[in-house]
Amino acid sequence: MIRLACSVAWIAGVAVAQVVPLTRGPGADTEAVWSPDGKQIVFQRDREGDADLLVLDVATGKERPLVAGPGDARYPCWLPDGKSIVYSFGHITTTARQGIANGYNLFSVPAAGGKPERLTSGLVRDYTPSFSPDGKELLFTTTRGLAHNNAALHAMTLGSRETRPIIQFGSTNMGAVSPAVSPDGRLLAFAVQSGLRANWQIMVARMAEPGLRAPLTEPEMPMYAPRWSPDGKMLACTGYRVGDPGWGVYLIRLADGALARLATGKGNARGPAWSPDGAS
Repeated sequence: MIRLACSVAWIAGVAVAQVVPLTRGPGADTEAVWSPDGKQIVFQRDREGDADLLVLDVATGKERPLVAGPGDARYPCWLPDGKSIVYSFGHITTTARQGIANGYNLFSVPAAGGKPERLTSGLVRDYTPSFSPDGKELLFTTTRGLAHNNAALHAMTLGSRETRPIIQFGSTNMGAVSPAVSPDGRLLAFAVQSGLRANWQIMVARMAEPGLRAPLTEPEMPMYAPRWSPDGKMLACTGYRVGDPGWGVYLIRLADGALARLATGKGNARGPAWSPDGAS
């Protein structure tokens, strides 16, 4: 189920909101992302053992398939112009021994529907794509070029198939995932795991100096998947704090580091996304 949280107010460390269900039924509807015009939401649905992508019309509640059929399509994101959607795709039921030529790679598909275009290739895992505000740079998590059980952040200019590392580590079991560029293009937020038994932490760095990063969350509290508010003043993340009833959505206020858990009701809440106007 996708749930929409709106009318947020900060009260004693909890962000109080009205929650409106947008999807129903069996399976998991996750990784929802608003279109730039605020009229549609793209999300992944896992009901048959792999994931498809669907687009929801916010006004009517109608859904339409975008990427369906064999294969696993995940982590959709809109280009800032709203014309295309980039996502990660792979075949989870095939192996290298069976002759698979690629792993999980990035593809682009017209938002109105159409034939997907391959953006990356190789026996690697490319996932959690996002864009710079001007839509010229595609950022993503990848395992390419890594000899250990790590994950790095890469970027590529649209129209080019060359990727370049932004952040990567040399030690085993360390990773940086879920890159998100601030609306003004100055800052990069992402999640870092600094060891096999370590929790994910939210970090922020200047785009001009991505290697100089600062933590926004404590290592005792797992937090990942940061998303900037449209005004650049807050980050919404998936997180868990001891005593919580389950995974939840947390807001981080950049001005003072204040942390608040969004009251989303029973069950687990993950993968937050902001509406373009910042109201939801």
